[in-house]
Amino acid sequence: MAKERERLTYEQARAAVQAAGWTTQQVYRKNWRQIPGLPSAPEQVYREWQDWRTFLGTARRFLTLEEASAAVQAQGYQSSAEYEARYQEVEGLPSNPDRFYEEFPGWGTFLGTGRTRRQPTPLSFAEARTLARSLGLGSSTEYFQKVQEDHRLPTRPTAFPEWQGWEDFLQLPGRLSYIEASQVVREMGVTDARAYARLYRQHSSLPSMPSEVYPEWQGWAAFLGQEEGKPSRFLSYDEACRTVRRAGIISFRQYSQVYRQYPGLPSTPNKVYSEWQGWEVFLKGN
Repeated sequence: MAKERERLTYEQARAAVQAAGWTTQQVYRKNWRQIPGLPSAPEQVYREWQDWRTFLGTARRFLTLEEASAAVQAQGYQSSAEYEARYQEVEGLPSNPDRFYEEFPGWGTFLGTGRTRRQPTPLSFAEARTLARSLGLGSSTEYFQKVQEDHRLPTRPTAFPEWQGWEDFLQLPGRLSYIEASQVVREMGVTDARAYARLYRQHSSLPSMPSEVYPEWQGWAAFLGQEEGKPSRFLSYDEACRTVRRAGIISFRQYSQVYRQYPGLPSTPNKVYSEWQGWEVFLKGN
């Protein structure tokens, strides 16, 4: 069996595709095999994923707060209402600068008029989630597009301490766990990878590439129930703890770089081990 390619990190993959000049999702799907280490479905693999435009580097570049303030003063905008009506005349201006810029000083200072107006009270997490769900958005990409139109939506919802992921925030169909997905495909009578590719869409919560989504992945035979009783390829939690401590691994970043050197260590131990108590405990103990 050919050796599995070492997968690039999100930042490495992002730099690689931008250097290659790929500007659309379709181009990526057609050419991803040209760059070793790229996953076929990066939106399912990377926890840092935001949207395709950010990944491919085609997202619109916005002016800094200082640049935006200088631009609107040069244009002579006199009020927030005039700004909202004319901001598209200047490339790089956000539709809602009072929410886009964390250090927004107020409309009077921003426009150079000296006049201010009371800013709307930011939505709480629960309020923002209720609003986002009511809009029927199907992905984070659609959400960030909507942010440009609806100024009530927070530009950084992931910063809320209550954040639990996009599936919760937008009320998307939840993805099945590895065990649940394995049970479903067995009940569906899926017998090989080719059959899975034809049939997985019949269940909305099955991923298109389970081999890249599930850290517990041990091959199609195990996933489809054709190797009952096969032991896990991962070390137990206690064995993994002893291994990383003997190796002197002291940070998540270091672990991500070297775990492949130690057979049995998973790439995402926080997802694999039910005993997980955090990286500090895993790497250093109590």
